[in-house]
Amino acid sequence: MGILDSINEYYSFIVWDYDLSSIKFDNNEKVIEWNGLSNDLKIE
Repeated sequence: MGILDSINEYYSFIVWDYDLSSIKFDNNEKVIEWNGLSNDLKIE
């Protein structure tokens, strides 16, 4: 996915940002949302 640009922590979730893509985790580290606007997220 490339270089991690930032990690932002909020009250009930955490977001990892990669260019225009992101992955959102809940507080139990489970993925709850993602977007691949950069077309760089490899989902299997």
